[in-house]
Amino acid sequence: YLKPESVDMNRARAEFVKSPRPPFVNRSSLGPGEFKGIPISFYDRTKNLTKSGTMGDPTAASAEKGEIIFNHVKMYLKEMVESF
Repeated sequence: YLKPESVDMNRARAEFVKSPRPPFVNRSSLGPGEFKGIPISFYDRTKNLTKSGTMGDPTAASAEKGEIIFNHVKMYLKEMVESF
């Protein structure tokens, strides 16, 4: 959404982490967290979990979806920082 010129959808490949309990959850020395009653998990780098660095299906992505996600994350991060 922010840098459409850096996206090459021809390279997009779906790849999923195969694990009953994702190995990327809670990989932080900060410990567990919570914001607005929602547990906060910290993630390892996706390149350590999948060959492509993808977790999911990026072929379903669009600039419009990216803008919606970006704005939601930005709003929650702002609220979380202001709550400390």
